[in-house]
Amino acid sequence: MIDIVLFKNQYKRFKENVFKNSGVEFKSYSSNPYTELEEGYKYDIYRDARKLLRFETWKESDIGNGDIARSVINAIELPSNNLVQWQSKYGDEKRPHHILHYAISNALKIKDYDSVFYSLYRESDDAKSSSSLIKLFGRKYSLIAYLLFIKDRSRYTPIAPQYFDQAFLLLGVEFSTNKKCSWDNYSTFNNILLDLKGLLTNELQGEVSLLDAHSFAWIIARKIEEYTPSKDELKYLKLSEKERQVIVKARNGQGFFRDVLLKYWQNACAVTGCKEKNLLRASHIKPWSECDLEEAIDSFNGLLLSPTLDAAFDKGFITFDTVGNILISPSLSNSDAKILGLSSSLRLKHIDFRHKPYLVYHNEFIFREN
Repeated sequence: MIDIVLFKNQYKRFKENVFKNSGVEFKSYSSNPYTELEEGYKYDIYRDARKLLRFETWKESDIGNGDIARSVINAIELPSNNLVQWQSKYGDEKRPHHILHYAISNALKIKDYDSVFYSLYRESDDAKSSSSLIKLFGRKYSLIAYLLFIKDRSRYTPIAPQYFDQAFLLLGVEFSTNKKCSWDNYSTFNNILLDLKGLLTNELQGEVSLLDAHSFAWIIARKIEEYTPSKDELKYLKLSEKERQVIVKARNGQGFFRDVLLKYWQNACAVTGCKEKNLLRASHIKPWSECDLEEAIDSFNGLLLSPTLDAAFDKGFITFDTVGNILISPSLSNSDAKILGLSSSLRLKHIDFRHKPYLVYHNEFIFREN
């Protein structure tokens, strides 16, 4: 669902904003003072709300005495909870949970309300519980999402439709949540964030939570000043879907990019001459994540390599100079280099002058010199 090129641009923008606000390069959410300050409170809300609910102690015999509904009110009315507009300053009628206060004060249908919450937190049919919540509160999307979030933050997240619709637009996702409160819509919303979680995990090479992905989307839509697309992004947005797929597939060494490399290197590893196509990998010299549109699909920004060479090249343990000779990183021990079959006699079979700018980049920014 998420356009990988647009994600790459937004991720770069996100990192620049985090560095601007913290002076610290973004490596993880918890380790950066800006993201921890701006977004870490959501974990506190989750923990504190669950302490107030204590739903694991509820019994069916509690249904009808109002205690369950009262604990839900307390979990909503956390002083720190800005995920739902529950405060009295919004006016009683506009507070999304005002019906609970009214029901308890007037002893009306309290058993029905307790039953809805008991089913939500003590049973597993969340689709059914979501429908019951909509019948109870109406289509109060932020409140219903919040109640599901404090049930299980590994599956559900809070929602602010206006801002998340903006985030999805920036990521090239044709999906909206505004005025579309339903279980299906909310499920799709969380699935998009799950896809975003995967992309962020890949970028950071470390664990990323669903709530971290939620924070990323929130920040690019809400916290960063209005976005003006770059010339490169504007050019990409004008491409057809088929043209975009060419660029996206090039990221994984597939499609047109791989086909061109196979032809250029005559269906063999650019170094060893291995001809087993199923093993050969189409590898970018300048990483795809750092490329503009032309560089991303430029065949001269690619090498066809056997798996060991591809992995070593990708991680900077080897590189090639501008005439094709291999350079082995001092950080790789001689014994490991020997085990991997790496030696100073290896070289690219042939190179073009158009490979050279990319090789220079790899030498300078990817190769491990120490």
